[in-house]
Amino acid sequence: MTNKNGIIGLTLVLALISAYYLSFTFVSRNIKGKAVVYATDASGKVDDKKRQHYIDSLWREDVYLGQTLQEVMERELSLGLDLQGGMHVVLEVAPAEILKGMAGGNARSAAFQKALAAAQADKKADNNAFVKIFVSAFKEAAPNTSLASVFATSANRTKINSNSSDSDVIKMLNTEIDGAIDRAFQITQARIDKFGVTNPNIQRLPGTNRVLVELPGVDNPERVRRLLSGAAKLEFAQVYLTNELAPAIDQLGSYLAKEDARVKAAGKPAAAVSSTDTTKKSGVTGLAAQLEQKGDSAKSDTSALAAQSAALTSLFVPMPQGLGVYLKDTARANEMLARPEVRSMFPADLVFMWDRKGTEGTNNQLILPLYFIKKQNGQAAMEGDVIVDASHDYDDRGRPEVTMRMNGEGARKWRTLTANSIGRPVAIIIDNLVYTAPTVQGEIPNGNSSITGNFTVEETKDMSNVLKAGKLPAPTHIVEEAIVGSTLGSEAITAGILSSVIGLVVILVFMVAYYSGAGFIADITLLLNLFLLLGVMASLGAVLTLSGIAGIVLSIGMAVDANVLIYEGIKIEIAEGKPFKLAVQDGFKHSMTAIIDSNVTTLLTGIILYTFGSGLVLGFATTLVIGLLTSLFTAIFVTRLFLEYQIKNGKVYKFYSGLTKNWFKDNNFDFVSQRRRFYIISSVIMVIGVGSFIFKGFGLGIDFKGGRSYVVRFDKNVETDEVREVMNAALGSSPEVKTFGGFDQVKITTDYLIEDTAPDADQKADTKIMEGVSKIKDNKGTIVSSNKVGPTIAYDTMINALYAVLLALAANFVYIFLRFKRLAFSYGAVVSLAHDVIILLAVYSLFNGWLPFSLDIDQAFIGAILTMIGYSMNDTVVIYDRIRDYLKDDKATTETLPTIINNALNSTLSRTAVTGISVMLVLIVLMVFGGEVIRGFTFCMLLGVIVGTYSSLFVAAPIVVDILQREKIKQASLAVAGGSDAATTKGKIVKA
Repeated sequence: MTNKNGIIGLTLVLALISAYYLSFTFVSRNIKGKAVVYATDASGKVDDKKRQHYIDSLWREDVYLGQTLQEVMERELSLGLDLQGGMHVVLEVAPAEILKGMAGGNARSAAFQKALAAAQADKKADNNAFVKIFVSAFKEAAPNTSLASVFATSANRTKINSNSSDSDVIKMLNTEIDGAIDRAFQITQARIDKFGVTNPNIQRLPGTNRVLVELPGVDNPERVRRLLSGAAKLEFAQVYLTNELAPAIDQLGSYLAKEDARVKAAGKPAAAVSSTDTTKKSGVTGLAAQLEQKGDSAKSDTSALAAQSAALTSLFVPMPQGLGVYLKDTARANEMLARPEVRSMFPADLVFMWDRKGTEGTNNQLILPLYFIKKQNGQAAMEGDVIVDASHDYDDRGRPEVTMRMNGEGARKWRTLTANSIGRPVAIIIDNLVYTAPTVQGEIPNGNSSITGNFTVEETKDMSNVLKAGKLPAPTHIVEEAIVGSTLGSEAITAGILSSVIGLVVILVFMVAYYSGAGFIADITLLLNLFLLLGVMASLGAVLTLSGIAGIVLSIGMAVDANVLIYEGIKIEIAEGKPFKLAVQDGFKHSMTAIIDSNVTTLLTGIILYTFGSGLVLGFATTLVIGLLTSLFTAIFVTRLFLEYQIKNGKVYKFYSGLTKNWFKDNNFDFVSQRRRFYIISSVIMVIGVGSFIFKGFGLGIDFKGGRSYVVRFDKNVETDEVREVMNAALGSSPEVKTFGGFDQVKITTDYLIEDTAPDADQKADTKIMEGVSKIKDNKGTIVSSNKVGPTIAYDTMINALYAVLLALAANFVYIFLRFKRLAFSYGAVVSLAHDVIILLAVYSLFNGWLPFSLDIDQAFIGAILTMIGYSMNDTVVIYDRIRDYLKDDKATTETLPTIINNALNSTLSRTAVTGISVMLVLIVLMVFGGEVIRGFTFCMLLGVIVGTYSSLFVAAPIVVDILQREKIKQASLAVAGGSDAATTKGKIVKA
């Protein structure tokens, strides 16, 4: 093996990097554990506010290798919502509202309303497609009316005029919609930051008008819905100067000094004593340590003024606009400022508001500025509906600036506000967060203003976009929602860990049982593969979900395949009489092509899964792709390092145990001659399946049909008919009710209010479900998780799923053709894959409602189908690779084509069986121990492995025989017709 030292060095480097990134997970978990200990009272109850307070206090403190807790938690291997509980939301911006705002009074015309209704009714309408559909419908309703006559209003005069072409108007509309989506993303981000969730995930979904929000640990869904839905509120208000509030601030300092004295008098809490030592040992400092050491304090100052000042600056930081608070102390500051006795110290029209962004202080501590906003009777001086337009530009000194233009009413109010605010800031506020507070230099009479400062170009772009929130509110609607209760999350963690450990143990034991001593080497590489897989996931910031755990376990099962190909190759070389060292070298050499080809086809499928998938499928695809790459490295390089080390020490392996010594030895099954029988069997199953498709159909999950689903857990076992009856009375229609997991748990699926975009629609639906659940006598029920998918999301999901399957088939067809240079191989592969998909669909249609778990066609099913395609191609490619080798052999000129194919199939049978058994064992473990959420997903993959193995042996390879024989007969006929001397023999291959 060349570059042995380089491979050893690379392995050590990868292991160290993995250990480094995984260490952040252990540190983070340790600190979270301390937070729970700190927040647990004598009765064992955890106070979530105290726990979060502990974490907040360390947020910007160095806790590990010079990293703050924030940085540590950003680098940890985070748990998905299905493992820790929380809320997943997809928000969609309503482009119809943007068009209404752009059209102004013209939006009331009949043609406009008709065109808008047509665009809204089309589920495909998304971003530019919405404008396209609207324009098409408008032209149909008003063929002689230009778009400029509708949209060239006074508010848009800087962008278009009455003579603008339709294409210019369309371009402007698309630009404004894109800007509204960016604005919605920024506002959503600010709202989530305000919500105070640890490690939220907020991202704009590419190519759509949607924003994804994931909130771990959220236990108040209705509050989240209120927070995220609806338009942003833009306001302009005066800001109190610090010197105007000097007496109030002095009183606050005195109040805080008295509070400090009271806390000191109370002494150190007993519960904190044990935590103190742990904190000191870990090197954790800051407020969390202070919380655990409340008895410790600075020496008291005899001066009351000094004590007052010290108390004030212990919480607040002097800043140019007033005061600031370290981010870790904001929870304490909010609680303090909300107290009635503190509130009474300040003017009645004063409102405390935080800046949207913090500024860096000393020791990397983030300081959040606090503004003293003036509001008469709770009303700001102006609201954002007076903004006509805003844009970013450069001032006469080349600095980035923001310009804004107001309507007539706004210009009058702005003139008054600026005249009364010369030399003082005016705050620009969205959703009670201050975005900026520029100082007014002079009265602005005409409503046209510019805002300059130490801005970057990106900041001015964002600010100008935000200022449009008044004119173009663009409310967001929740089109997809999933809620996982903390109880279900903890159960999922237990199921995931249990299935992982059992699956790993099963594979490790199986490899030793089959390959004896060589199995231990395979086990070591599998464990290293698992370690590297988790390390890579942590370094990439991946999220570990329940489906991701399933992907890890399956990756371990499929990682066996590379070792099996190598070991079976070495066994063949040993059987030919080669010495062990040479057999190992040639075994690796001859198995390399099959390893690369089989893994590339699976990798292609994994990439397609990752590209088109979301939720459960995305988590599975992430771990599957990473696992494939790490397993290739460990199998090809690390396994060989161990084997060569053993060779150097004179060790020889037999690659079989006493039990498996004669397994698959001297196989001579005649697969090809029976191919028509298997064609008939497959055809009959597919015909029955197609009949079931037509007459029975499928059970579609809400991913594809839209709707709401609720998992309800009862104290005792419950009958689905009884639940269906009470739900029919509550909802006014009969929902789908299925047992989900145990007999004390059901899954309720309904389309109740799914088209309603009102902010309270989800709460109404939840209330109705609980109203029905409460009617089950003497059996209390609780919603442990819920899911909502709107019609547009459902349509997009279904189209993406179709694209994914077709793309997987096409990608594998092209790759097989490029690698094997014969269309026969590509046709055989794709026909066998289509065969597998149809049979799986047939089973899901025929047995839907008969098995004790869901057989709905949803995203998880599509993910399982694509995984099955990858596995089936893996199996098929290994067989094709052996067929190609046999066709190149000199014996091919003297053997019939069926004989060559049979020999190839028999020579790979041991590999097919060992890999198939290992993967099926893992999938059985996942089905039994992995939990109800992934049970249907796992069943589909298990069935797919069985069907895929069958099709590789009895469909793909036989089709190659039939096509090659037809090609041979056709070539022979052409040779005879052309007077060729080429010799042809019935049943023989003639090489060119």
